[in-house]
Amino acid sequence: MMKKFLRFLTVIILFVNFSSAQELFFKQKPLLFFEEKSKQIIVIENDSLIIKINEKVKIPLKYVDYPKNLRDYIPFTIKKRNYFVHSGCGVVLEFRNDSIVRIDNSLMHNNQFGAATFVYKDEIYFFGGYGLFTTKNILTKFDFKLKEWVLVEISNDNNSPYLTDAYSIKLNDKFYVFGGYKSVNSQIINNENYVYCLDLKNCSWKKTKTNFFIENKNVELNEKNRFYYKDNIIINKLNELVSVDFNNNQVLRYKNSLPYPIEHYSLVVKDELFAILDSNNHIKPGYFILKSLPINDILKNPISEAPFYYEEQPYYLYGIVGMFILLMLWFLYKKRRFISYYLSPIVPFQYWQETELLYFKGKKVKHLSEDDIKILNKMALHPNQFISLNEFNEMFTIDYENENYSAIVKRREKKLETFLQMIANVSSYDFQDLLHERKNEVDKRIKEVLFLPKKIKFVKK
Repeated sequence: MMKKFLRFLTVIILFVNFSSAQELFFKQKPLLFFEEKSKQIIVIENDSLIIKINEKVKIPLKYVDYPKNLRDYIPFTIKKRNYFVHSGCGVVLEFRNDSIVRIDNSLMHNNQFGAATFVYKDEIYFFGGYGLFTTKNILTKFDFKLKEWVLVEISNDNNSPYLTDAYSIKLNDKFYVFGGYKSVNSQIINNENYVYCLDLKNCSWKKTKTNFFIENKNVELNEKNRFYYKDNIIINKLNELVSVDFNNNQVLRYKNSLPYPIEHYSLVVKDELFAILDSNNHIKPGYFILKSLPINDILKNPISEAPFYYEEQPYYLYGIVGMFILLMLWFLYKKRRFISYYLSPIVPFQYWQETELLYFKGKKVKHLSEDDIKILNKMALHPNQFISLNEFNEMFTIDYENENYSAIVKRREKKLETFLQMIANVSSYDFQDLLHERKNEVDKRIKEVLFLPKKIKFVKK
């Protein structure tokens, strides 16, 4: 009877102290969470005292042994049950009937401090974090049947970011992380430019760009000074609040701000924010304070809005494609004779009149003589037509007045034969394939010739 009376007296004294207090002060950071089953906002102080805010009562905490302090644990709610997981991952506790019970068969991992955490399909997940001197990119979950933590396989593991202390939110089947940092060889590398999204259906990562931290220089990259409201992350920054809305890909800025930093695990119940103020607050420095504020007094009259993330444009690919196109154009220009030939492969010879160049199957015929060029230019005046041999006489006449006709004819025959021999050497054609002869249909005394019948194309360029 005496023990019951003392316990009753203790409860009465605690209740009186609680009722008379305007605000709750804590020398050490307490654990704040919402018990869905009883609809109670609960604070656990010094791992020994349960404070039920709604009922305004304080009762002793019953518990079994567990490692560390409750202030080092992260609260989760699944199916109206409250669980606490150590911030380094590993130990899992459950809050039952005002008692703490350990439910895992694990150990203190100390491997994922600062991990991004969430609940998906009634399972607790830890992503990233820091431990054993390295930043992680792993995704682990607690298996309630095995009572152990298991590693979740990522389908595109190479895209999995190494991050700790990042902002995060889980919306339906998507898990977003941004901000945070990674440590490489004792060097801190901040994640200022990217938003990562994990598709929880197929466990694959996607990366998009953001200018959020560049445009908001006074927003810290770690995620402590923030709370959640209606699927939005509300970040408390200097002189204003910023709301990140992933559903609408939007950032809203509000002129008001909280005049003090809030601790990591705040919560919103019925449009009211309950937050543990950091011990650096100006109300009572050195103490953690439980504070409640109506959301409507905080989030009102947004002063601006902007997109939060956007698809990264592969400008370097555009540059590569542009260079490739230029190279292709240059190649096509240099090989235009090849292309011209392959467009008309039955015509093996091409003569480009403007440059006076002859090509056989796209290859330039070298060492054309002046006489060869004269013959080709003559042929170009009558493309693929018979030409009277007499028309070549003038081309090879040296002295009109003193030179006799037979000398001119002899020189003409030699020049034409040399030309045909050159064409035969280049093409390996027989003379009979390179030259057709006939008599003029009107005057049978006139002899006509056709060079390269159906084997040459004249290009006026």
